[in-house]
Amino acid sequence: MGFGLFLTIVPVLLVVFATSTYSAEARRITDVGYAISEVKVHKVLSSEHSTNQRTRNTTYSSEVEVSIPFATGSRTV
Repeated sequence: MGFGLFLTIVPVLLVVFATSTYSAEARRITDVGYAISEVKVHKVLSSEHSTNQRTRNTTYSSEVEVSIPFATGSRTV
């Protein structure tokens, strides 16, 4: 019973801890006044779907062209 309880509580505590931590990188980004914002996709260059048969994980990967606003204007990346 004790080991089963340990195996249940530890992952829950790890998830709670992971969601409550604030990374130094995120702090630096917000300190200089930047934030994550929505950007418009101009063109989808490629898209790939793959499935791992062993783990049954599905991943999607896309390469897109977007315009990112900078303080000195906008650049297409």
